[in-house]
Amino acid sequence: MQLPRHVRIRRLKSGVTSFYYEISTKYRNMKCPVPSEPLESDFALACEKAKTLNGQFDE
Repeated sequence: MQLPRHVRIRRLKSGVTSFYYEISTKYRNMKCPVPSEPLESDFALACEKAKTLNGQFDE
């Protein structure tokens, strides 16, 4: 499974796998306007949302 840029997998206490969009500290320190945020637990939906966020990141 290929993850989009800035996407991390986390296993919640409940055992559910969840995906998070996390901007690295380097870019946060540069005042990147795109926030780190939780995505969906569904891989396909998480990829779609990450695609949108990465588009904003690249602007």
